[in-house]
Amino acid sequence: MKVKFIEEREKWNKFVVRSGGSFLQSWAWGNFQHDYGRDVKRIAVEQDGEIIAGAQIISYQLPAKRTYFFSPRGPVVFHDLILEKIREMAPKDNCLFWKLEPMEEDVAEKLNLRKVQDVHPKKTLILDITPEEDELLKNMKPKTRYNIRLAKKKGVKIRVSSEVEALDKFYDLLNATADRQQIRVFPRSYYQLMVHILEEQSLAKVYLAEYEGEVIAANLMLAFGHTMTYLHGGTSQDHRNVMAPQLLQWQAILDAKEAGLKRYDFFGISDEKPSWAGITRFKRGFGGEEVIYPGTFELPLNNMWYEAYRVVKKFKS
Repeated sequence: MKVKFIEEREKWNKFVVRSGGSFLQSWAWGNFQHDYGRDVKRIAVEQDGEIIAGAQIISYQLPAKRTYFFSPRGPVVFHDLILEKIREMAPKDNCLFWKLEPMEEDVAEKLNLRKVQDVHPKKTLILDITPEEDELLKNMKPKTRYNIRLAKKKGVKIRVSSEVEALDKFYDLLNATADRQQIRVFPRSYYQLMVHILEEQSLAKVYLAEYEGEVIAANLMLAFGHTMTYLHGGTSQDHRNVMAPQLLQWQAILDAKEAGLKRYDFFGISDEKPSWAGITRFKRGFGGEEVIYPGTFELPLNNMWYEAYRVVKKFKS
């Protein structure tokens, strides 16, 4: 058994998919983060040449030339040798802590991790899209099923693109929606680079809903392994009565099913956040199974500097 950095895309992706890992641990996501200016490493534990545990590590910059490591939805599978390697890397990188989102429930307790604010939604809704189309419709809430048919009747059209024009319309709608809901989104350049990098491997697509020649809703979809993920979406305040968002989701579900994917991840619901009530109700209308992840944690790697960081962060907030 040995720990090493992985440099082979197919070998890494095969491990992540086999272990039920997220697109956030995929090779392409790591490449996107690298091109956005962050150092990325993939640490794996191998046995007889096969990866049995692993974590993609993204390095984020902090003031005073310090850093922290982040493993979104990772480690995919934890092993003590991964932590040993991270501790070995930390001094050279001036790393204060490892932020992680372990997939296994017992990792946080085993490592005595500090629970922090979740980076990615702790609860999500995952729809099994292997049943026939009629069965998927039958399993929806009646109102959702009705709204899909209404949108079709009203003449809402769906198109899929990764062109600059489509991404610009998506971002404008996303930004407007974020302003209404008082949530933060990344700058336009972040999504432009994401789609550029991931679309090269057919992983990212922008779905647009048009009504009377106007784009009134748009979603950013990511495919990895057996799963299509609804990452972000934006809607116009105009023509809300034609129910474009419901048809937009339904078309993405059908396309994912046709492509041979097995799951559709709505990527986040919440019963605790009042601002999420509407979107949570909307997503639940499609059916699916609720999945709860352990959440986001931190493990100090330099105790003195980590505590100083926590004090400064608390003061600024």
